[in-house]
Amino acid sequence: MHVGMLISFTLNTFVNFKKANKLFMRFLCFYSIILVGIGISTIILKFGTALAPVTYVKIFSMVFVAAIQFVLNKFITFKF
Repeated sequence: MHVGMLISFTLNTFVNFKKANKLFMRFLCFYSIILVGIGISTIILKFGTALAPVTYVKIFSMVFVAAIQFVLNKFITFKF
């Protein structure tokens, strides 16, 4: 998880959003958003499996959490 997060942060910082200042604060914000995403995903998986097959719930969770994390990072992490 940590290696993927570091790669994602690095690519988002220097390639996608091109923001090379305030790296430590951006990293903390990015990491916090990842932890929020893990929490949301866990909740979706815990309650969603009672309603639908596990595979569908996992796919929904991945897409939903990725979209939320992108929006949060775009408007919070890489705005300041």
